[in-house]
Amino acid sequence: MITVYKVDAQGVFVAATEIDPMGPLPVPLTMTAPPATTGTEVAQWNGNEWDVLEERPAFTAPPEPVTLDVLSVDTWQIDADSTAEAVATYTSNDTVNFVVDGVVVPVEPVDSVATLMISADAPGAIPVQVRAQQFVIIAVEVTP
Repeated sequence: MITVYKVDAQGVFVAATEIDPMGPLPVPLTMTAPPATTGTEVAQWNGNEWDVLEERPAFTAPPEPVTLDVLSVDTWQIDADSTAEAVATYTSNDTVNFVVDGVVVPVEPVDSVATLMISADAPGAIPVQVRAQQFVIIAVEVTP
């Protein structure tokens, strides 16, 4: 029998257990014993060694899956004052080429979302296109 040290999804030490080395292994685990902890401290396996944390880390939910190739905008109308902005997004893992009023604007996605801020200094329609998808933002004249 050998002793292994089980950890949870965050790498926090859960329990030591004796197993038959020829039998199935519980995972995740390490064969390195965790350090002693006191109070609210926990031992966290980082893949190479143990770290002692003052308290258990907060659980972070895995990110929601992203549906790719979706074009969206947060508003269809903005003031033509050069400060109001519409936020256009397109979900992709590759560089996204927004075509805004005929001008190509390449944007690198972050976490599979490419974001482009669009403003206008004159009233009128602002066509936005990515691949075969498109929409139009209307810039309206601002009256003092």
